Amino acid sequence: MRDADWQAIAEVLRAGRPAKEEAVAALARIPDLRNDLDTAERRLIGLLRDHGVSWQAIAEILGLRSRQAAEQRWLRLSGAAGRDAGEARRERMRQRSADKAAGEEVAVLRAAAAELYDRLDTTPAFQLPRRTLQAALYAGPGALYDLAKLAVGDLSGELAGRLSEPARQALDRVRAALARG
Repeated sequence: MRDADWQAIAEVLRAGRPAKEEAVAALARIPDLRNDLDTAERRLIGLLRDHGVSWQAIAEILGLRSRQAAEQRWLRLSGAAGRDAGEARRERMRQRSADKAAGEEVAVLRAAAAELYDRLDTTPAFQLPRRTLQAALYAGPGALYDLAKLAVGDLSGELAGRLSEPARQALDRVRAALARG
């Protein structure tokens, strides 16, 4: 999370009647913060599901009315809005089974790819590798490797120099997972 962004917004709101430019600058920080919160929520829901927490329990934690609402929220946060929740559930179960059969290296690569996806800037320059990684997250083991390699290739050269330090570290983890596989 971007503590500096939250602090800047809080200062503007505490100011009572801030200058127009300050209010505009504070408002401009909201989309990035919203993206950070959505990413954190998606990852935390995924972690809870990996720990066997039910959709009903997640709904209660989030203050939602039903397990379906929690699952639909996760689908929206995952970029799969409009998909049938039942089909998405079956797809995730098939994916987990395939990953388990393929070995631990696949799970390590999928986790590294998810982290890199989460850490990449959402600016247009990074849209191609982000989309490639998003597809990788839901791909079978073989396609996961191919898509991860494509994303790594897309992030070399000029884009590599524009990566944040957390994104650079996540990219290194993807490269290491690819080397092991």
